[in-house]
Amino acid sequence: MNKKLTFKATTKELHNMVPAPKPAKNYLPKWWKDAWTFGRVVDEKKLQLTNGTTNSTFKKCQPILDSLTHGYIIELPFDIYLEQDEGNEDGFKISWKVDAGIFTTHGQHAMNMETPHGYHKRILKYQWPIVPYTPEGFSLLVVEPLGYNQLPFKAVPAIVDTDDKRTTNFAIPCWPSTSFDGIVKAGTPIAQLIPIKRENWTSDYTYYEDGEYDAIETTNFRKHILNHYVNRIWKKKKFN
Repeated sequence: MNKKLTFKATTKELHNMVPAPKPAKNYLPKWWKDAWTFGRVVDEKKLQLTNGTTNSTFKKCQPILDSLTHGYIIELPFDIYLEQDEGNEDGFKISWKVDAGIFTTHGQHAMNMETPHGYHKRILKYQWPIVPYTPEGFSLLVVEPLGYNQLPFKAVPAIVDTDDKRTTNFAIPCWPSTSFDGIVKAGTPIAQLIPIKRENWTSDYTYYEDGEYDAIETTNFRKHILNHYVNRIWKKKKFN
C-alpha cells in the first residue's frame, strides 16, 4: 500500500498561485539526460568488456539515479531577479514583480554557518506557503535538488517532522549564488523533499572471514556482466 504525502496551501488564493511539489523524477538534470550509457572518453554506443571490466558509465548506476528521482521537488512559483551588487553589504540584491513575499532575510546569526563555495554568506528564507503532512512516524529530509550543483539558490539541509497536525508551514533557508546574475525563472527547482521513516538505530563494526567476501563477490557481482544490483538487490521506489 502506498504511503500518502499531503501538501496543503495556507490559503485558497495561494493554492491557485503556488504549484504543489512534483515527483523528482520529472526534474532529471540535463547532464544526466545527455550522459552516455557506454564509453570511456567518447560515446561507444554499445557494451564492451575488457579484462573483466565493462565500459558502462555512471548512467548505469542505479543508486545515483535513485538519488535524482527520490521524493518531490519544490520549484519557484515566480521569476526572481538576483543581482550581484558589490555596493550592497550582502553582495547582492533580490527582487520580484508580484506582491507576495517570496524571500525574506534570515537573522544575522545564520551567517555563522559554514558557507558553501560559490555562495553568499547571507542566508535568505524562501517563504513556502504550503504545509506538508506525512504519515505517522515519517519526517521529511529537505535538501538542495540532488544533481543540481550550480543553482542560483542552494537550500540549507534539514529534517522536519511533518506527521503532526500542529505542524505549520516552514521556510526553506537558501544561500544565494555569488556568480548568477539575472532572472531565476519560475519553475526552477529550489529544494528536494525526501520522506524518511523515524527509527532508533545502533551500530557495530565487524569483518568478513578469510575468503568469505571474495566468494560472495564471485558468485554474485562478478557472475553477471551487467545489472546485478538492479536485477537482484535494488528495490523499486515510486513517487507520484
